[in-house]
Amino acid sequence: MGEFFIEFFEKVKEHKLAQALEKAGAGQVTITTFANNDGNESASNALLRVWTVQKQTGYSYRSGDCQEALLTKTQARFAESQKKQQETSEFDEKTVAAIKQSLAELGETNKQSLAEIGAVSGKVDYVGTKVNNIQQGVCEIISELKAKIEFQDRVIQEVKLSRDQQEAKTAQATKRINVEIEKVDKLSMEIIELKTKLWSKVKEIEHLREIANMTDAIKQAHSLHFHLKRFSERLDEDECKKCAKYN
Repeated sequence: MGEFFIEFFEKVKEHKLAQALEKAGAGQVTITTFANNDGNESASNALLRVWTVQKQTGYSYRSGDCQEALLTKTQARFAESQKKQQETSEFDEKTVAAIKQSLAELGETNKQSLAEIGAVSGKVDYVGTKVNNIQQGVCEIISELKAKIEFQDRVIQEVKLSRDQQEAKTAQATKRINVEIEKVDKLSMEIIELKTKLWSKVKEIEHLREIANMTDAIKQAHSLHFHLKRFSERLDEDECKKCAKYN
């Protein structure tokens, strides 16, 4: 099982990436992508998760560098998480040391009490038994505290993992929403372009109609001119005939 953070500078299809990983030997591949408009929040959480697993397991692999803004943000978060972990570790060490010191002081006190009443064997046995019972009780308390701390650590890790997974799902959903918004914006632009083209076609049709009307008017004018010319020629012929008759 492995968790990887990969950054591509070109567009890569998810199924192509899955095929490449499976070809390299992966049995099952789960891919989560991150939004590019959330200030690197989801991507930084994922990279921090990978670094934390590296720190815990001691296994790591790195090739190349991610973008500077993401790297700086994740480094700051990682340093903060390591600082908190160190403070918790120091607190646990001090607690254990204090308990050991208390046990040591309790042992010295009981040794002194045993020396003072050493002549009475029955009381010595009773005190010794009491001291043993106290030490056993303290050890049981330490075991219970350790178990509780380990349980709380597991719960914290599970909560962090659940949070990271939810953030990844939110980022993926946000990405899909952004894609749909981009599609809507693109369709809106296409509609505007189609309306512009349609208006242009309407104006062109109106212009063609005007030309057609002018063409019809020109044809009618030519026809009228032709008929007037023929009428004029007939008048001239009639006048010529009249002149010839009188002459």
